[in-house]
Amino acid sequence: MIGVVATALASTLAYGGGKTPFIVGYILGVGAGGLLSPAVTAVSTEIFAHRFRATAAGWITVAGVLGAIGGLGLFGWVGDAVHTSSATGLRVAALVTFLPLLPALVLLVRLPESRAMELS
Repeated sequence: MIGVVATALASTLAYGGGKTPFIVGYILGVGAGGLLSPAVTAVSTEIFAHRFRATAAGWITVAGVLGAIGGLGLFGWVGDAVHTSSATGLRVAALVTFLPLLPALVLLVRLPESRAMELS
């Protein structure tokens, strides 16, 4: 959950305007991706039974690609619609694209713990 929050905040900082915030936000985003990557990779092996893992991993990849396309599309559309100046032109797009996802993290807390579960 920390990786998801850090990724959203770092993306908002990076695209908030200016060269320095972009560099700092980008570096923090790469670090946040490093926090998030092991958890995302383990999803298909922790949650799904052996016989469904390849299918689940494929659909997780499809969902990631569709999410990336949707996020980039929304970001570009909002950025084009509100482009005010080069320094602040992407600030609104970053806020509209990344921050609404943060409340969805409450759903992560509701996922069941799989540590003691026996997969068949």
